[in-house]
Amino acid sequence: MASRPSLFETQKSALRGAADSSFGPTAQALAAAAVLAGTKVLVHLQGWETLVTGVPVLTALLGSVVFTLAIVLAGVLADFKEAERGLGEMVSQVRRLHWDFSLTGADAATLTELRANLLHFLEMVRENARHGFRWRLRDLHSPIDAMDRLLVERIKMPWPTTRTVQMGLGALTRNVDRLEVIVETTFMRAGYTFAAAAISVVLACFLLAPLGGSLPGSLLVGAIAFVLVGLYVLVRDLDNPLAGSVRISTGQVDKLLEFLRARQAGEAPAPVVNSP
Repeated sequence: MASRPSLFETQKSALRGAADSSFGPTAQALAAAAVLAGTKVLVHLQGWETLVTGVPVLTALLGSVVFTLAIVLAGVLADFKEAERGLGEMVSQVRRLHWDFSLTGADAATLTELRANLLHFLEMVRENARHGFRWRLRDLHSPIDAMDRLLVERIKMPWPTTRTVQMGLGALTRNVDRLEVIVETTFMRAGYTFAAAAISVVLACFLLAPLGGSLPGSLLVGAIAFVLVGLYVLVRDLDNPLAGSVRISTGQVDKLLEFLRARQAGEAPAPVVNSP
């Protein structure tokens, strides 16, 4: 099968690369904390601390926001773990199908084509997983459809074990479609909007409430902003398991690709050298 250039390997900007690193959420939270701490100093010096309320009230507001973020995190984390499990199951199914194809009664040429399409499918899985923000069903279903057609058109007298391969292709299709739903959809947009609004209200209350001198107040607001903004960014990052700084590993896919390519190279016939 002819190789083609990568669809998704594009050069990331420096800002995007920093945001997608493991320190991305921490850096964004620190930046927000520094800005709000400086704003608190300005508010204190200008005498704008007009919200006369007790610290227990502010603490209750802070607890309600954290509770809201915990609700959103529970739903996002469930999808994250399911995507992690789905990708692992897909790797296991591809590995099993590579060997089960030999039990379909297919001839050597058909068997080679089946395994080549299986390798192409796994390459498309890695391409889409590296892109992170897109799960192209056309690229993923095309090699599966090609394998189905080979089984139907080339195998005139299927063996009883051919059904095992068909069931394996069906399970592979289900995992592809399920991962497409997880990647392409966003969990609870209204929940994110409400959480962001609640965080903004709580931080505004802390900015306008007297918290002692400028230094203690700015440190307290900065610490609270670091926690709230960091949690929010982390939850949003978890929403897409294949992108951002918190993403599932594709190491299993890479290892299986190396194995299948080695097998394909080993099964390829040796080139004929014409003697002079």
